[in-house]
Amino acid sequence: MFVSGQASVDEAGRIVPGTFEEEMRRSIDNVRRVLAAEGLTLADVVKVNAFVRDEDRLGSTTASTPSTSPTTSPPVPPSRTA
Repeated sequence: MFVSGQASVDEAGRIVPGTFEEEMRRSIDNVRRVLAAEGLTLADVVKVNAFVRDEDRLGSTTASTPSTSPTTSPPVPPSRTA
């Protein structure tokens, strides 16, 4: 399954403004809903691309989504491109 274009929108497709972190979490929640509709979870995700215009936000991107990666041992750091 390929999921693309998830943003900080509600179920009706209206943009929900917030802080950077809130918008990242809402985007991930939207991905969760799409996956759940197909019987999948974030543990089934192989790769995530997040396009961030401000390089200073990369740390916030990681901090906003700590529970999105499956638990691994040792932990795998997020992949980033600026």
